[in-house]
Amino acid sequence: MRARLEIKSSDTATLALGDNPAQRIEEMQSEGAALTGKTVGTIDSTDAFRNAATNLALKLILQDGKLVGRILASAKNPGTLLPYVLSLNRKAT
Repeated sequence: MRARLEIKSSDTATLALGDNPAQRIEEMQSEGAALTGKTVGTIDSTDAFRNAATNLALKLILQDGKLVGRILASAKNPGTLLPYVLSLNRKAT
């Protein structure tokens, strides 16, 4: 699944998953070397669809020129937490 992260400033960023529109990342902050935040979106996964897990928490670190980390998808009703691995390359400009 394609993911696009756009960081516009130190406190403004969006995340787009697949062909879905970009969603604002809320509560964006640094935790040590990591960038963390929360957003909403749909991950193209049977488990995510079945559990309506659209609340997303991300944590990314810079490693070998890429942002790598995880997205935890949770359902609106507590109890479901689905981990997904994320690796983002910088788009050439």
